[in-house]
Amino acid sequence: YLYEKLSPQSSAIGSREELLASLQNLSLPEPLIAPDGARGLLLTLDEIERLDLTMENGVHDRRSWQRQGSAWVENVLVP
Repeated sequence: YLYEKLSPQSSAIGSREELLASLQNLSLPEPLIAPDGARGLLLTLDEIERLDLTMENGVHDRRSWQRQGSAWVENVLVP
């Protein structure tokens, strides 16, 4: 609803405070249903990898997770 009433997604806005104020002042329909322009995407993941570059010691934290049945198995990787 914000995209339809204020501006498109990824468009520039004056500040984060302006964005938050716009969200607070946004009137939503009752009952809340998706607008006509709403789209969705369903992703089914079997593997995820993450690289965290913010470690204080400078050694990156790299991990992966693989789905095995209904569980996820985590591995610590060499960055």
